[in-house]
Amino acid sequence: MRHALITGGSGFIGSHLVDRLLAEGGWRITVVDNYDPFYSRVVKESNLAKQQGNGSLRVLEADILDDDLGERIGSDPIDLIVHIAAKAGVRPSIMDPIAYHRVNVTGTLKLLELARHRNVPHFLLASSSSVYGVDPNVPWKEQELGLKPISPYAATKLAAEQFGQVYARLHGMKVTALRFFTVYGPRQRPDLAIHQFFRKIKAGVPDPAVRGWHHTARLHLRG
Repeated sequence: MRHALITGGSGFIGSHLVDRLLAEGGWRITVVDNYDPFYSRVVKESNLAKQQGNGSLRVLEADILDDDLGERIGSDPIDLIVHIAAKAGVRPSIMDPIAYHRVNVTGTLKLLELARHRNVPHFLLASSSSVYGVDPNVPWKEQELGLKPISPYAATKLAAEQFGQVYARLHGMKVTALRFFTVYGPRQRPDLAIHQFFRKIKAGVPDPAVRGWHHTARLHLRG
């Protein structure tokens, strides 16, 4: 069986990836998550609740900055690292840029080092559309040069991408960066706008910001 290491695997995107790989079969998965209190641990634990007891899944409570992370993961070969763990949010990053840099940049670099030393064939990095910043050249393209991020969060994500490029060139690693835009669906982070809109709609809470969403949702449900 192939072995995938998924950081942040108890979160919204990570837990869906866990479900998908386990449903495909042929994978065993190690999830690394530190259950950062940015939002409820209960929510994150519930994301993987249906996989409890699955012998192909191991959930390791650990931080990507831990010096002994490699030892705790174990010595078994790793075929894929999917690095999703990060400090998220544009506005909070303005208040604590050093913490964002430590987790999003140094944390990514430590995982790239792990991948290099363990000869991991593929490193997949979760980046963000925020890296485009104020770029007026729309629609945005992956090949766009001279990106100008406008928040510490975006700057850390772009720096993480650049470290990935460096490791790909220096060490021949296959590194893929995915620049997520507004991802939504079941288990979406509770702080994100779409989640908040529909939570208020369901509760019948009036809010001018969600009035158009409310109308659209009612039409969809009735249709």
